[in-house]
Amino acid sequence: MATRRINGTPPPPDRPTRRVGPHRMIGITATATGALVLTAVIIATVTAVLPGDTCAPNATCTAPATGNASTAIAAASRWLGTPYSWGGGGLDGPTRGIGRGANTIGFDCSGLTRYAWYQAGVTLPRIAADQWHALPHIPPGQQAPGDLVFFQSSGGGPDDPGHVGLVLDANRMIEAPGTGLNVRISRYTTRQDLTGYARPAHNGGGSAVADPPRERCCQTSPPRRRQARSSVRSRKNAGSSSRPRSRAR
Repeated sequence: MATRRINGTPPPPDRPTRRVGPHRMIGITATATGALVLTAVIIATVTAVLPGDTCAPNATCTAPATGNASTAIAAASRWLGTPYSWGGGGLDGPTRGIGRGANTIGFDCSGLTRYAWYQAGVTLPRIAADQWHALPHIPPGQQAPGDLVFFQSSGGGPDDPGHVGLVLDANRMIEAPGTGLNVRISRYTTRQDLTGYARPAHNGGGSAVADPPRERCCQTSPPRRRQARSSVRSRKNAGSSSRPRSRAR
């Protein structure tokens, strides 16, 4: 099996076509022609509003994807079938992760959404919780293709989501789900841990935000608290310098 390169090269090898809904087929291919076909199929999927299929119960049908949302969706769709890698995913595509993802080239959930929207001209924060806090929130039922859908982390509160996906329509999203799984299309409306929705800038939301340090890459692990020895020394020095000095007579 050939090793897949990352920057500027096609995604994973040919995969069989699979049915994902009435009258819809998504083929996952690796050739340049196949990538264009996949992009066209995904965009056609999210721009077509079919009664009873793209509308969740008691929810309003989503509007067709805008140009920038279509770009983000097509970018994420290009990597369907790519392995999940904790801490993986950069602005140019899948990368080797860190920690338990150190041996896998792929995306984690927020790495995928960040990559997708970067292709549409928006730079998002690296971890899911920061993406949630940086963007304007959207009421349930008003989410549109390209919006981000967030899920509560285990042990965390509703304002500290640990997972994020990219909305395709009123029922489905593209996500990097977790270790041992691949980037996929799945339903989000049936999940009990759904926190809410947020809208990136070029999808009608707020402004693009700065890129935080990579050390905070991973959505399921709290940032490590490290205290440098130099900071301890600086406090000691500050304390000694505050003591009154006797004046020379």
